[in-house]
Amino acid sequence: MTGTEKLISDIRRSLASIEPNGNPARAPSLEALIYQHFSFLPESLRQSLSEAFISKYETDREKSKYWLEAIAGIFSQEYDGANFSLAEWQEIRDMISASAGDLPMDLLTSIMSLIVDHKAL
Repeated sequence: MTGTEKLISDIRRSLASIEPNGNPARAPSLEALIYQHFSFLPESLRQSLSEAFISKYETDREKSKYWLEAIAGIFSQEYDGANFSLAEWQEIRDMISASAGDLPMDLLTSIMSLIVDHKAL
């Protein structure tokens, strides 16, 4: 199991505990979930990611889960080819741009390459 696979598995387990038939006593808040599983990212980026995910979760839970798993792959530098819209790539671009100074250069370069590849620059 790769690091990204473990991250996605952990995210799925946390999300399952939030669901109505999950274990509410162990359920983290959505924000806490982001902060826990993306602790390797700078605070500013986790905040932006949290806000974006919560907004998506409130609109469409299933789609938001897919989005978060794909984001985990991007930030783990193991992008799986998830089919994001141009608006979603632009949203990622904006989050990255706001936190660029706090990101490791290899991660920043990797994500910016994806953004350019998807014509969202």
